Amino acid sequence: MSEICYHTFSLPAEHAELVKYGWYMEGEEANIQSYPDLLIPDACPEIIFVLEGSYEKIRLQPPHTRQVIAHSNIVGISTESLLIRRRGRVRLLGLKFKPLGFYQLFPHEIHAFINQNTPIKDHPTAWLHNLDILVRQAPDLEGKVEVISHILWQQLQNSQKTAAYQLSQQLVNHILAEKGDIQVTALAQAHHKSIRQIQRYFKQFIGLTPKQFAQIIRFKAFYKENYLQCTTASFWDYGYYDQNHFIRDFKAKLGVLPSDAKAPHFRQKHDIARKSLR
Repeated sequence: MSEICYHTFSLPAEHAELVKYGWYMEGEEANIQSYPDLLIPDACPEIIFVLEGSYEKIRLQPPHTRQVIAHSNIVGISTESLLIRRRGRVRLLGLKFKPLGFYQLFPHEIHAFINQNTPIKDHPTAWLHNLDILVRQAPDLEGKVEVISHILWQQLQNSQKTAAYQLSQQLVNHILAEKGDIQVTALAQAHHKSIRQIQRYFKQFIGLTPKQFAQIIRFKAFYKENYLQCTTASFWDYGYYDQNHFIRDFKAKLGVLPSDAKAPHFRQKHDIARKSLR
């Protein structure tokens, strides 16, 4: 059975505030997936270019609905874990955006993208259609990255960073530094703003409440460090106030108990998560 090709890459420094990293995946038809890939929410929206083939997106929680993705698409921030299964040979190229990165490109659609896949072909933005076409036409990965860098740079020339945007970036960085273990009241006090102001900024620039955002970051940190990197930190270290609170959150995110997620059949789904969760 052939191996899955998956690697990440960086865009030029001028995109550092916009894109966290890019990734490329290629899988042969002979590579049959015994288990689908597990994707943990990371609060990073994406643009995924489907260069060849298709993949299936499966809800981890009941009713386990399935969606076949056969076209390049815009992927908003997800608040729930998902399963991804490749359908035969597939080639994908993705861009992982920083939490506020999408606002610079889609300032009026942040809410609409949450938990949604929006095909680029159905989106009215001309530059996005042009980007999809040129990425497909570029002969190799280096050429595709050059196309992406150039078109994103063009779009950034029109973006404006208001004082509210700058403050929101500080709030996001604060939550990331605390690995999600911070209350909204403490966040408001630290930045000398009211809770209502902070909630309004998050809704405007990210599409989630600060509490929702912090919960995603907290669970991502716990899962990455305790299941992918196999550290032995306690759930207390991540701000869970008791074991029942932790178990409820874990089961809500993954549909299984923490002990079940360490079982061999569940761990076989971790490969892509281990490489992509940053």
